[in-house]
Amino acid sequence: MTNKNSFHLSDQTYFRLIILLATLGVVIFLIFAATQDITKIVFLILIALAIILPIGTKLIRETFDIFEPLFIANVALGVMFLARPVADLLTGETIHLGYDILPTFNEALMLVFVGIAAFEVGYFLGPGSLWSQYLPQPEKFRVDQVRIAGFFFLFLGGFLFSLFLAKGGGLDLLLFLMKGRQAEDNGIFLASSGYYYNGLLMWSASALIFFALFILLKQRFFLFIFVIVFGALAIFYGSRGTRSQLLPLTIALPTFWYLFHQKRPSGFVLSITFLILISLAGWLREVRNVGVVSYDQKDTPTLTSALASPFKQLGDIITGYDNEMFDALCNELLVVPESLPYKPLGSIADIFIRIIPRSMWPNGEKPLETNDSVIVALWPEHYEHSRASSALSILGPFYADSGFIGVAIGMFFIGVILSMMWHWFLANQRNYTALLLYSMSLPFVIILMRGTLPDTLSRILFMVVPIFILLMIERFRLVKSH
Repeated sequence: MTNKNSFHLSDQTYFRLIILLATLGVVIFLIFAATQDITKIVFLILIALAIILPIGTKLIRETFDIFEPLFIANVALGVMFLARPVADLLTGETIHLGYDILPTFNEALMLVFVGIAAFEVGYFLGPGSLWSQYLPQPEKFRVDQVRIAGFFFLFLGGFLFSLFLAKGGGLDLLLFLMKGRQAEDNGIFLASSGYYYNGLLMWSASALIFFALFILLKQRFFLFIFVIVFGALAIFYGSRGTRSQLLPLTIALPTFWYLFHQKRPSGFVLSITFLILISLAGWLREVRNVGVVSYDQKDTPTLTSALASPFKQLGDIITGYDNEMFDALCNELLVVPESLPYKPLGSIADIFIRIIPRSMWPNGEKPLETNDSVIVALWPEHYEHSRASSALSILGPFYADSGFIGVAIGMFFIGVILSMMWHWFLANQRNYTALLLYSMSLPFVIILMRGTLPDTLSRILFMVVPIFILLMIERFRLVKSH
């Protein structure tokens, strides 16, 4: 006789748990192989547990979902703050942009653990589920309205980007930008406004809308428009190697498809897709720098060679500047708060600094955002000549704001917000507008963890807000009709 209350897991869950435990075992082995410092060992294991145990909890409860923000966030945190420090110790590469990371290595590990633990507490124990009930609820999906919105954002984004090009040189500027990163880029973008040159990002929202309309209606016209818009974005941002601008749409498209069909990718599909994306990311990293760094043409990898060596590309990403967040955090601890005092509420002030256009500030000089203040303190000469700088991750500005307390509070509320996002989606997953909004929002979990609040919100303004407007317009129409 079977006990109705007996604990039973599916074979798939058992298999996933075995993979998760094997991953944890490999990580612990690499930690002991990398260092004999007991402090480093303890904090690295604590970080590993803080990242892996929440996923294990989801698996045991059989509520795990690869499209849940928790999983996406924990993978990003694991790559930045577990894989990277272990790789640093294994390779002995402990000099980052002129600074030794070892003097602040242990303190950085402690900071990372506090941040990740606070995030998990906010996600699981915070009021996210309750607060999600107060978010706007989507109304019925209207094809005509969505189609018009897709074309409107396509036109508006193109118009704003055209203003940027017209002011800077028209077609010549476009062709120049498509050569990859150049030393002159900094002056070009500073002479304009993000409200213009980021306008093209609205095409990502349009592309997702047309893709969704094709999936829903099976009309080839929408597929044709989608291919044109997506192709234009891929050509422009691909030629510049701007992977962070392509990432949201690249993830949003399969997310919408799987959620719409109520399916999840198999392990095989995930593995192949991961290896292909890693190879492409590595190739774009090299191509974009051809205009900045002196490369011999034969040293620049071809797409074919990149696709043929995905594990090499993965290793280069983990140990290279794409994943420098932990090292940069170690650098930050050298100057904050000793040379650069804490800046309480600076994370909030940064949002307003980013929102207000440069032309509205006295003499066109914007105050430095918190992240930029740290970069100036560490590498003043670099900041003068380049908009691209070391990435401190979301932890960096929080620490520069209020130290460990700032990191704990900031990451706790990020956990709450992502929990709200997930529970809102679960309550509205049958609504197509909710599917659109969630699919475009999910990739920004990665961008947020790797970047800053102002940078993430500035991208959301052009990619997610247009879809959110769809939701609000319909609510306004219903309220007005009543």
